[in-house]
Amino acid sequence: MDPNFNLKKPTPSPLEQRITDIARRAFFDSVRQQVADGDYSHHIIQIIKDIKQGLMSMVAEDSKIAAEIHSVLSFDLIQQQITHNVFDLPRCIKYAGDKMLQLCAPMRDASIRKLAVESDIVNVLSQMLEILDEMKLDLTNYRLQALKPHLKRQAAEYEREKFATALKSGTASLTRTSEWLHASVAHLKSVAASRNPEKIDHPDLSIKFQDAFHSALLSIVFSNTSVDPATIPETLVMDAARFFAFQNQVQAISITAALLMLTKNIVPELRATRDFISMVDLKNKISALLNDAETNMDNLSLQIISTVNESLAKKQAMLNGLACSSSQTATASAKTLTEEQENMIRSMVTKTLSSKDPVYTLLSRRVQMTLKQHLDRGVFGKNSLASHGLDLVADELEQVSTRLYVLASHNKDVYAEYYDEILRDVI
Repeated sequence: MDPNFNLKKPTPSPLEQRITDIARRAFFDSVRQQVADGDYSHHIIQIIKDIKQGLMSMVAEDSKIAAEIHSVLSFDLIQQQITHNVFDLPRCIKYAGDKMLQLCAPMRDASIRKLAVESDIVNVLSQMLEILDEMKLDLTNYRLQALKPHLKRQAAEYEREKFATALKSGTASLTRTSEWLHASVAHLKSVAASRNPEKIDHPDLSIKFQDAFHSALLSIVFSNTSVDPATIPETLVMDAARFFAFQNQVQAISITAALLMLTKNIVPELRATRDFISMVDLKNKISALLNDAETNMDNLSLQIISTVNESLAKKQAMLNGLACSSSQTATASAKTLTEEQENMIRSMVTKTLSSKDPVYTLLSRRVQMTLKQHLDRGVFGKNSLASHGLDLVADELEQVSTRLYVLASHNKDVYAEYYDEILRDVI
């Protein structure tokens, strides 16, 4: 369902990371001592086994390259070489590095090539093991991407069959789904009537099935009532948690965009194009606070005031630096927000978070329009974001819009026959 989904290494807690670092450092200190003593029969041979296993996991068992890796990194051969003191560790490492370059994704090239100029052979072994883990994850994600079309078809077929069975047995119905789509059509007809008071019959003014479906989806995403699995349309029950997340995300995006726009209105110094980075920094801090359940209005107001003051101070410092370089001796003190501006920011936060601010309402409508255009056209439209005051939240908006588009496409694949039957009676 998520086009950007891929597997990632689990993020350890700070304590877990500290313990892992200590254990890893102790192990490779022991390896370094054994290498210094010329002892390759313990840790070194085990590391080479791990490297070989990592390489073999990325190739077909009956392939030519698998046979080559098995031959060159033969444990019996290496053990014999160690016994007779003719084992060439640098040559073995070079071979493994060459194979890694041959098998890796392009993004790993640079890190593997760095191993060739690393003078500490133990560091090379340590980094080689880490890169191999990353390569195995890369390969798994590549295979997952290749399987996605098949998995999507299988998921749609499975969900369709299960729902049909539930309808037949009476454990599910289409009552809420029918009411939901009827309400969407009624809304679209009302809008169309208001735009066509002369009641001119024109094909472009007719309501299409797709319009009704997309409008219905957006009515849930932008509803003031939180999604509840007990009341959501039956065809969306499996996605109730996703729609609840969409509600929170579009609200956070609208709030963030509104606060940024209002802040620029209150502080004219932030309107210049060169202050884009400062505004991105402010956006990131606002977003982080909105995602924190413990955040209150005072926290948010103080963060905005603090960040804006920092930005103004940096700007003044830069101007002072330019003045000094041009032999002007007078420098201005750092500018900060006035008491009136701080009070305006506090009032702005209060009104915006209560969803009563007209700027918030306007931007929420623009966010909804952007999502609708993506649903209708299949492409996320970036060109109009700046003129709509959404350029600073473009990345977040595109992520949400893409996930909604994928979900809508999947849902339509599964339930299209039911939607068509319901809409045919009212359009």
